[in-house]
Amino acid sequence: MKLKYILSLVLLLMTAVTNAQQKKTVQSNLSKQPAVNDQIKSLQVGDKVPDIVIAKIINDQVRTARIADFKNQLLILDFWDTYCGSCIETLPKLDAMQRKFGDKIKILAVTYQKEGLVVDFFNKNRFLKGLKPACVVEDDILRAYFKHKIISHEVWIHNGVVKAITNPEYVNEKNIEAILKGEHVDWPVKNDSYDFDPKRRLFSLNESGLYAKSNRFQEVSGITGYRAGIDYRRGIAFDDDTLKHDYRISFYNKSIVDAYKALLFQSDTVKRSFILTPGRIILQVKDPSKYIYNSELGLKDAWDRENMFCYEMLSTQLLKKTERIKRVIQDLNFKLDLNARWEKRKVNCIVIYKANPAIDPDTVSIPKVPAMKIIFSAIPLIAFDMSQQYPPAIDESGYKESIYLLPMNGEKDTLRKQLQRYGFDYKEAEREIEVMVISEQ
Repeated sequence: MKLKYILSLVLLLMTAVTNAQQKKTVQSNLSKQPAVNDQIKSLQVGDKVPDIVIAKIINDQVRTARIADFKNQLLILDFWDTYCGSCIETLPKLDAMQRKFGDKIKILAVTYQKEGLVVDFFNKNRFLKGLKPACVVEDDILRAYFKHKIISHEVWIHNGVVKAITNPEYVNEKNIEAILKGEHVDWPVKNDSYDFDPKRRLFSLNESGLYAKSNRFQEVSGITGYRAGIDYRRGIAFDDDTLKHDYRISFYNKSIVDAYKALLFQSDTVKRSFILTPGRIILQVKDPSKYIYNSELGLKDAWDRENMFCYEMLSTQLLKKTERIKRVIQDLNFKLDLNARWEKRKVNCIVIYKANPAIDPDTVSIPKVPAMKIIFSAIPLIAFDMSQQYPPAIDESGYKESIYLLPMNGEKDTLRKQLQRYGFDYKEAEREIEVMVISEQ
C-alpha cells in the first residue's frame, strides 16, 4: 500500500470517526488514576455519606465545599479524566441536565488530574465549545470513597445517602426526576471488576490431569452471560500454550451480531474491503431487538446485560486460524440454534458512477482551499459506510486513481458537489453484494 494513500486515508478516517463518535452510545474506559487510599472503605448503594471535604473546585461559585452543602440537592459525582474520549462526550449531556434542573441538582465532574492541566483542557478542547462544567480537581478522597476502574463513573447522592452508582447513560431527565421525587430505583450497580484476567479460563477442567494424554479432551467450549465491570476490547482473542498443547479462543461481552461479525471476517482468506453497515446485515429472526440494540426500547446498559455474552473454546489440536474460527462459528450456530454465513443478496446500495464522460478527472484543478488526496476506491468506505447511516456504498466508476476532497462532515450533498467536479455522481439502486445473514434454525 502506498504511503500517500495511507496518509490520506488516515486523515479522512479521522474526520469520519469524529462524526460517528458524536452519535454513538458512550462507552467506558479504564481510568489512569493513581492508587487510592485502601484504608478508606468504599461506599455502596444505601450507605450514608460522611461529610467529606472537597478541597479544589474550579468553574464554580465556590472553591471548596463539603458533602453537607448539597443536602437539599441531588448530588451527582461524575468521575472522568481528559484522556477518556467517551467521558468528554458525556460532559455536554451532563451540563444540559444541570441547566434544566437548576438548583435542584448539582453535578460535579471529578478528576485526579492537576488543576492547570484541566483548566488548559477546558480552554482548548474544541468538542466542548467553551463548556466549563464545575469540576473537582486533584481529587484523592472522593475516588477513595467511591472506588472504580472504569470511567465515566456516576455516583448519585441524595439526602446524604448513596442512591445509585451507574454509568453515565442513566443520567437523564426521567431518572433524575425519580430520585428527586423520592422514588425507589433499582438500577444495576456499576461494580467494576478488580480481578479480571482475560487469559484466565472461563471454565475450569480440574479433572483433565486424571486422564492419560491420549484420552485427554479434544475440544471443549461454553457460553456465559454478560460480565459487568470489565473493559475488554481485544475482540476475538487467541491465547495458546504450545508446551501444554492448550489452544484457547475467547471473547467477552459481545452481542450475537458483533460476535459473528468478528468471526466471519476471519473465517477465510478473502480480503473484504467493506465494513458491515446495517444494509449488509440480514436478520431472519423473530425478534431483531435481541440482536441489535434499539434505543427506543430502553437503556443500552440494560440491553447489554440481557443480550451480550462471553465465549470460550479450548482445544488440544493446533489448527490454522481460519479452521479454528470456522469451528467456533459452527459451535455458536449449534449452541444458539442459528445459522450465520456470508451470502450474495440483492440489496439497496449507494452506487458511485461516472456521470459525465466529458470530464477527465486527471485534468481537474486542485482546490485552492486545503484538501486531502484520496484514492477513489476508498470513497465508499470513508464517505458512506463508516457513518453507518446509509445503504452499503459501492464504486462502479472504474476509476483507479486519486482525487482531492474537502472534509465532508458527514454531509452527502457536500460530497456530491465535489464528485461532480470530477465527472462522478452517486445514486441509490439495487445491487447483488456480499452480506452477513443470520437466521434462526
